[in-house]
Amino acid sequence: MKKYIIIGTVIIIFIGTGYFWYRSSGVPSYSTIIVKRDSILQEVSASGNVVSPNMINLQFQNSGKLTFVGVKVGNKVNIGKVVARQDTSILKAQLRQSQAAYSVAQTSYDKLVNGLSTSDIEIAKVALNNAQSEYNNVVTQQKTFVANALSLMLNSNLIARSTINGANVADLPVVSGIYNNTEEGDYIISTYATGNGAYFSVSGLENGSGQVSTVAVPLGTRGLFIQFPNNVSFFGNATWKVSIPNTQSPSYLTYHNAYQSALQNQSQVIATAQGVIDTAKATLDQRQAKARSEDLAMAKAQIEQTEANIVAIEAQIAEMELVSPINGTITKVDGDVGEIISPSVVIVSILPETKLQIDVNLSEDNVANVKIDDPVSISLDAFLGTKWKGVVAQIDPAQTNIGGSVYYKTTVVFDQTDVRIKAGMTANVLIETGSAINALVLPLSAIQTNEDNIFVKILKDKKIINQNIKTGVKSQDGMVEIISGVTEGQQIIISSQ
Repeated sequence: MKKYIIIGTVIIIFIGTGYFWYRSSGVPSYSTIIVKRDSILQEVSASGNVVSPNMINLQFQNSGKLTFVGVKVGNKVNIGKVVARQDTSILKAQLRQSQAAYSVAQTSYDKLVNGLSTSDIEIAKVALNNAQSEYNNVVTQQKTFVANALSLMLNSNLIARSTINGANVADLPVVSGIYNNTEEGDYIISTYATGNGAYFSVSGLENGSGQVSTVAVPLGTRGLFIQFPNNVSFFGNATWKVSIPNTQSPSYLTYHNAYQSALQNQSQVIATAQGVIDTAKATLDQRQAKARSEDLAMAKAQIEQTEANIVAIEAQIAEMELVSPINGTITKVDGDVGEIISPSVVIVSILPETKLQIDVNLSEDNVANVKIDDPVSISLDAFLGTKWKGVVAQIDPAQTNIGGSVYYKTTVVFDQTDVRIKAGMTANVLIETGSAINALVLPLSAIQTNEDNIFVKILKDKKIINQNIKTGVKSQDGMVEIISGVTEGQQIIISSQ
């Protein structure tokens, strides 16, 4: 028995010595996790109280002419119904031009890939000539639009104002005609008596004179006429001023905005037409030259550019339509077809069909990911284990300061009514702001950051490699979508010892 005890003691000492040597040798051990694929759901959580529904107010994002109003007060509307629309004719023309440019770019790329012929070159020349002709037409048309808008602004409600305080309005001369010049300024009109009768002189925008008459006589050479009242002689030496444009006219701001809009549209439309010329010229140059790898890359880039233009214009067109985000009843309609509408005007107000809603405050970092119509999962403290569905109906653009932090009031509406739900109940919401299916995922604990990059530590051949990554959506349970930087099956270090 003593022999076995001695042998056992020696073995224990040997094992303990080996373990102590291994622990003191400095060889590190690692905790790792494997990159895998999974579905991930990004949500924003918040709490609030059930309240009576707020009115949903719809307004345009930009100024524009109202061309369609499809509802009246008292009408029932469903989600997705177009209730009002601004003028999209110019944007649709730009869209057609961009779609044509896309077709040209795609055809050019296909020809480079498949080989070119003499007829292809001739077709490209015709396309360039057509693009140039269309550009000339667009320039002429836009100049006419701008000139008409400017003329409307300059000729809006032209009147002669007396420079004498307290002059009788009924005694003012009448200005008529169409001002056919683009110069802005004032006509100064003075009357004086001579042995041959009353005369007037003109200074300012033009210099000249004429005989005072109760019928319209030319006021200079730019298309305007002036007609004096019968009792002009009572003024003796009187002076009037005609301002061009009349900035005090009630309609001046409307015509001024329309003129500025015409100038902006002119730049956009001409730039689009020039883009078609550039694309057609590039196509011709490519067809006349031997296809090279850089030619193919350029042709591909032109396709992508025209695609981006189409997406951008379609987004602008979508912004010029007001669509009901809920089922409800129209309680207000403001604006007439043909009227220039500014972004501050509420065009349509809708009372939701749902009897109750939830108001929550979202922090500024969370609200950046939330948008109208995002789906919402709702639970109430009064009914544990029961879930309701809803959508984000409104996000208040004005901030709310709570405890020194910035929040934004967000309204969630229930998809369906439920008699059990009462105003004042505490509600918890999970707003779905993004998702990824079959994506590469890692826990947040595996991701590290520094001043410049987001990265993970990869264990490869017993070496640690810092690998930069790009992340996507993040779930409530701490999982993160990895868009690029790692591959499925790689070992990622969480901690080392």
